[in-house]
Amino acid sequence: MVLYIRLSTAVVNLGLPFEQNIVLRKDLTLVIIRMPINLRIYEMVVSKADLLIERDMPECLRELCAHVASYQTVLKKWENNDFSEHTSLIDYPGRELLDYSHRSFQRTERKTIEFSWRKNKGHLKLHF
Repeated sequence: MVLYIRLSTAVVNLGLPFEQNIVLRKDLTLVIIRMPINLRIYEMVVSKADLLIERDMPECLRELCAHVASYQTVLKKWENNDFSEHTSLIDYPGRELLDYSHRSFQRTERKTIEFSWRKNKGHLKLHF
Protein backbone atom coordinates (compact mmCIF):
# COMPACT_ATOMS: atom_id res chain seq x y z
CA MET A 1 0.00 0.00 0.00
CA VAL A 2 1.63 3.21 -1.22
CA LEU A 3 0.06 5.38 1.47
CA TYR A 4 1.38 3.11 4.23
CA ILE A 5 4.91 3.30 2.81
CA ARG A 6 4.77 7.09 2.58
CA LEU A 7 3.55 7.47 6.15
CA SER A 8 5.93 4.90 7.62
CA THR A 9 8.84 6.53 5.79
CA ALA A 10 7.77 9.91 7.17
CA VAL A 11 7.66 8.54 10.71
CA VAL A 12 11.10 6.98 10.48
CA ASN A 13 13.07 9.39 8.32
CA LEU A 14 11.83 12.91 8.89
CA GLY A 15 13.11 13.40 12.43
CA LEU A 16 9.87 15.13 13.34
CA PRO A 17 9.13 16.53 16.79
CA PHE A 18 7.61 14.04 19.21
CA GLU A 19 4.05 15.44 18.85
CA GLN A 20 4.06 15.15 15.06
CA ASN A 21 5.57 11.68 15.29
CA ILE A 22 2.65 10.61 17.52
CA VAL A 23 0.15 12.03 14.99
CA LEU A 24 1.79 10.08 12.18
CA ARG A 25 1.72 6.86 14.21
CA LYS A 26 -2.00 7.38 14.84
CA ASP A 27 -2.42 7.95 11.10
CA LEU A 28 -0.68 4.64 10.41
CA THR A 29 -3.07 2.91 12.81
CA LEU A 30 -5.97 4.49 10.93
CA VAL A 31 -4.70 3.33 7.54
CA ILE A 32 -3.67 -0.18 8.55
CA ILE A 33 -6.24 -1.17 11.18
CA ARG A 34 -9.22 1.10 11.69
CA MET A 35 -10.14 2.15 8.16
CA PRO A 36 -10.33 -1.37 6.68
CA ILE A 37 -12.65 -2.38 9.54
CA ASN A 38 -14.71 0.79 9.15
CA LEU A 39 -15.04 0.18 5.41
CA ARG A 40 -16.30 -3.37 5.99
CA ILE A 41 -18.88 -2.11 8.48
CA TYR A 42 -19.89 0.70 6.10
CA GLU A 43 -20.29 -1.73 3.19
CA MET A 44 -22.34 -4.11 5.34
CA VAL A 45 -24.66 -1.32 6.50
CA VAL A 46 -25.20 -0.02 2.98
CA SER A 47 -25.56 -3.41 1.28
CA LYS A 48 -27.84 -4.90 3.96
CA ALA A 49 -29.97 -1.84 4.71
CA ASP A 50 -33.05 -3.69 3.49
CA LEU A 51 -32.69 -6.05 6.47
CA LEU A 52 -33.04 -3.30 9.06
CA ILE A 53 -36.01 -3.56 11.38
CA GLU A 54 -36.67 0.17 11.32
CA ARG A 55 -38.42 1.89 8.49
CA ASP A 56 -35.70 4.56 8.23
CA MET A 57 -31.99 4.12 8.75
CA PRO A 58 -31.16 4.81 12.41
CA GLU A 59 -29.21 7.97 13.19
CA CYS A 60 -26.18 6.08 14.53
CA LEU A 61 -25.83 4.16 11.25
CA ARG A 62 -26.11 7.38 9.23
CA GLU A 63 -23.43 8.92 11.47
CA LEU A 64 -21.22 5.87 10.99
CA CYS A 65 -21.51 6.15 7.20
CA ALA A 66 -20.79 9.89 7.32
CA HIS A 67 -17.77 9.28 9.59
CA VAL A 68 -16.30 6.72 7.17
CA ALA A 69 -17.00 8.88 4.11
CA SER A 70 -15.33 11.83 5.80
CA TYR A 71 -12.23 9.78 6.57
CA GLN A 72 -12.15 8.57 2.96
CA THR A 73 -11.65 12.17 1.86
CA VAL A 74 -8.81 12.54 4.38
CA LEU A 75 -7.12 9.40 3.05
CA LYS A 76 -7.53 10.61 -0.52
CA LYS A 77 -5.71 13.82 0.41
CA TRP A 78 -2.94 11.77 2.02
CA GLU A 79 -2.54 9.80 -1.22
CA ASN A 80 -1.88 13.16 -2.90
CA ASN A 81 0.75 14.09 -0.25
CA ASP A 82 -1.60 16.54 1.46
CA PHE A 83 -1.30 15.78 5.18
CA SER A 84 -3.09 18.92 6.35
CA GLU A 85 -6.02 16.97 7.83
CA HIS A 86 -5.91 14.08 10.29
CA THR A 87 -9.48 13.60 11.50
CA SER A 88 -12.97 12.94 10.26
CA LEU A 89 -15.44 15.80 10.40
CA ILE A 90 -17.96 13.43 12.00
CA ASP A 91 -17.21 11.60 15.25
CA TYR A 92 -17.48 7.81 15.34
CA PRO A 93 -20.81 6.99 17.03
CA GLY A 94 -19.30 4.27 19.24
CA ARG A 95 -21.66 4.29 22.24
CA GLU A 96 -24.76 4.91 20.13
CA LEU A 97 -23.80 2.12 17.74
CA LEU A 98 -23.21 -0.32 20.60
CA ASP A 99 -26.54 0.58 22.24
CA TYR A 100 -28.38 0.23 18.92
CA SER A 101 -26.76 -3.15 18.26
CA HIS A 102 -27.81 -4.47 21.67
CA ARG A 103 -31.39 -3.21 21.32
CA SER A 104 -31.75 -4.60 17.80
CA PHE A 105 -30.35 -7.99 18.74
CA GLN A 106 -32.67 -8.26 21.74
CA ARG A 107 -35.67 -7.20 19.67
CA THR A 108 -34.84 -9.73 16.95
CA GLU A 109 -34.31 -12.45 19.52
CA ARG A 110 -37.72 -11.74 21.12
CA LYS A 111 -39.44 -11.80 17.73
CA THR A 112 -37.75 -15.08 16.83
CA ILE A 113 -38.92 -16.70 20.05
CA GLU A 114 -42.41 -15.26 19.56
CA PHE A 115 -42.56 -16.57 15.99
CA SER A 116 -41.34 -20.00 17.06
CA TRP A 117 -43.98 -20.06 19.81
CA ARG A 118 -46.77 -19.26 17.37
CA LYS A 119 -45.48 -21.64 14.72
CA ASN A 120 -45.48 -24.52 17.17
CA LYS A 121 -48.93 -23.60 18.56
CA GLY A 122 -47.73 -22.63 21.98
CA HIS A 123 -45.13 -25.36 22.34
CA LEU A 124 -41.78 -23.66 22.33
CA LYS A 125 -38.98 -25.83 21.00
CA LEU A 126 -35.62 -24.66 22.20
CA HIS A 127 -32.59 -25.76 20.24
CA PHE A 128 -29.19 -25.54 21.87
